Amino acid sequence: MVFACKNMANPQKENGFTAIANEILEKIVATSLPAGEFRLLFFVLRKTYGYQKKEDRISLTQFEKGLKLSRPTVSKYLKNLKARNILVVTPLLGIKFNKDWDSWVVATPLLVKNKKKPSSYAPTKSGSPAPTHKRKKEKTKERIAETSSAFPFILEEKLKDMEKVENSYLDIIASFIREKPVLVENSKQLSAIITRYCRVAQKIAGVYTNKQIFEAIEKIKQDDKEMSKHGNGLDWTVETIYKKLTK
Repeated sequence: MVFACKNMANPQKENGFTAIANEILEKIVATSLPAGEFRLLFFVLRKTYGYQKKEDRISLTQFEKGLKLSRPTVSKYLKNLKARNILVVTPLLGIKFNKDWDSWVVATPLLVKNKKKPSSYAPTKSGSPAPTHKRKKEKTKERIAETSSAFPFILEEKLKDMEKVENSYLDIIASFIREKPVLVENSKQLSAIITRYCRVAQKIAGVYTNKQIFEAIEKIKQDDKEMSKHGNGLDWTVETIYKKLTK
């Protein structure tokens, strides 16, 4: 006897679907994120786009049950995705996905990390600590050195990548680095600068034209030049550009 029943192994779009633009999916899968953050991100997309909503008030309990993760882990992933500007908390305390991928900050040192203390190592017969941890650190340093030599940091190439989207917040930060100029010797320093100025650069991007931005920078450079004549140069930043534009 054959029973007509709902086959859970054969889901159908008619039973519900989440409409996501292909461009968004392509950008998400091309973005380097830890697996846990990917899971939480798609959970938010399911709870918002899956119900034809742009945002939703998703409780930590919902995240815990839906992702089968502990509350501290959920909080960590949420904080990281907010720091990346991939998820945004709205004035109504809802959570929404930020479709403006040019404003995402993927490489940021402000992410929450596990605060596990290293376990103590058993002493050897000689009474000195086992060298395992030290050897691991040395091997890690060697791998980093090998990677750095294979892919050397070239600031000009990084700036060109940042300038690919005209008048984006990355384009503005790149202009600041060029025009000041700012000494950037490695990827870590560049990431720190991007993180430091991303919010104020986002306030400028798309609001002011490139012409207005460069006129403001030229005025700041003139002010710096005048102040330097008196032995006190202007230590200007992206915030200075924003203030000059909003005067």
